[in-house]
Amino acid sequence: MSADGAALRQVLRPGDLALVNACGGGATDPVAGGPQPAALAAALGLPAIAIERGRDPVLCLRERREAPEAALLCIEEDPGRWLGAAEGSWSQALGDFQQATVLLVAPDASGRIGGAAAASAALLRAAGVPLIGLVQSAGLWDGASRRQDGLPWAGQLGGGSDGLEELALALRLRWQRLLSL
Repeated sequence: MSADGAALRQVLRPGDLALVNACGGGATDPVAGGPQPAALAAALGLPAIAIERGRDPVLCLRERREAPEAALLCIEEDPGRWLGAAEGSWSQALGDFQQATVLLVAPDASGRIGGAAAASAALLRAAGVPLIGLVQSAGLWDGASRRQDGLPWAGQLGGGSDGLEELALALRLRWQRLLSL
């Protein structure tokens, strides 16, 4: 937790859900404004709000706490990138605000999931971020491999409308479980 984290930490509320790219993951679709995040937001019944690179994470999350309705916050910035002494990083802010978060992971050129998925999940956990799960953004889904890596995979975007509905249901259930703790 950052030095100001104790002052910022708020009770997890059934509000926004953040969607961030794995650090250095090079997702094929951008989180902010891409067709897959928009489809996920629609399946979750939430409007998608694009959060562009360079936004102050603390100010952005404070503003969202005042918003009357929940949204899927599609954060384009690398969550581990240091933005400055005043801003910190998105991972710090997401943890300080106890912002429920989904990690979007793109496979590499060979279709395999690289170490960025595990590293990004570890970064978010170390920052105290309530990580709902990881979502594969493209490529072929290999459920057996995903189960073996020990990460909290929720599913894959781009698996058709049935797959999208299953993914949205899995994320909703995990989100509700987190809220009930």
